[in-house]
Amino acid sequence: MLLDLLAPIRVSRAAWADRPDDVADILRDGTGHARGVTQATLDTVKDALGLYSLAP
Repeated sequence: MLLDLLAPIRVSRAAWADRPDDVADILRDGTGHARGVTQATLDTVKDALGLYSLAP
């Protein structure tokens, strides 16, 4: 049944609801990591397209 499938998810969500500072820290760390990956990808694309050669 769907409710049985969702029960562990609800328990986990309730546990995290009691730890908002930890959730914010996890999101902040993840955002920092994603920005690093995104910047590296953007640098690779710009290099492949020769966009760095346009800058003085």
